[in-house]
Amino acid sequence: MHMESVYTWVSRVLNPYAFPFISFIVIEVVHGGNLALLILGVIISSFLPAIIHLRWMREGRTNEYVSEIKCRIKLSIIVCLSDLVFGLALLAVRERMFALVLLSYSATTFLIFVFTRFIDKMSVHVSSSVTATAILFALAGYVAGLIMLAVTFVVAVSRYCLQAHTIAQLIEGFVLPIPLVYIVNLIVLSV
Repeated sequence: MHMESVYTWVSRVLNPYAFPFISFIVIEVVHGGNLALLILGVIISSFLPAIIHLRWMREGRTNEYVSEIKCRIKLSIIVCLSDLVFGLALLAVRERMFALVLLSYSATTFLIFVFTRFIDKMSVHVSSSVTATAILFALAGYVAGLIMLAVTFVVAVSRYCLQAHTIAQLIEGFVLPIPLVYIVNLIVLSV
């Protein structure tokens, strides 16, 4: 197997839609919780955007990596709003851990939207992985967080080797979501 195919495989399997799913499953294993809300959260944060993306690919509106800025912005808005609405609903019923996951992804997606729209392309793969890392450090402990951090570095290397992003775009995707997740965590804990 050639290294490029390994990087492509990593990029496809560890895609932005996988990280909310990973976050929810690890938190469920560590803390338990309402299984119905877990399933609904996974559907809204992982499966819904993936289905929209696959449908757009089938219709020829985008490619595998949503390279067109217009499609990337539309998908970001859909993900941001769906995560925000369901995250606030979970917060209203005091499901703080699952609410933190969805609201963190909503904030990260909004950041990606604003950054992509007004500044430069940002690595969605890396920023989603970093969001999962920060969530797991906060809710599942340092071991889960360190494992996810290692996954984040693998994702970043694969995106760079595939020439999908520059080092600057990877660093932006790595650094910018961390304070957002921290702020969302403070807000969720204060409610």
